[in-house]
Amino acid sequence: MIQDAGQLIEPPPVQFSPVTPGWYVSGALLVILLAVLAVLLIHRYLRNRYRRQALQQLETIAAGPQGLYEVNMLMKRIAMRNYGRDAVAALRGDEWVDFLNSVWKEAAFTPEEGKALSDELYRESSAAVPAAFLDKSKRWIKGHRR
Repeated sequence: MIQDAGQLIEPPPVQFSPVTPGWYVSGALLVILLAVLAVLLIHRYLRNRYRRQALQQLETIAAGPQGLYEVNMLMKRIAMRNYGRDAVAALRGDEWVDFLNSVWKEAAFTPEEGKALSDELYRESSAAVPAAFLDKSKRWIKGHRR
């Protein structure tokens, strides 16, 4: 029976090239999506440049003779940059700590640290910055909301 059927005719080979309009549209959408993603990542990187610079400064000033005062001033400059001078400049002590905690999801600064920061304004020099405060300051710089 198979011998009576004769020779089998094979269909032409299927082309695997994107010659249909759907592939062009899909490719164009993919290119646009990648371009938008690249622009967003670059924008985010540039927007957070101040954080990277502040973290570098933090390492330098923490070891200085007025480390606690300088760390406080660095955080105040960052806050004024992001939230405005009017909202930040007059804050001291508990108000300053409350503000730092309000713009940070961890809210880890304590009132005692606020008092220590206020007292630093009236001292000539201070001891080294406590490691716990330095760690909180780094985390605040990295994680505060804009």
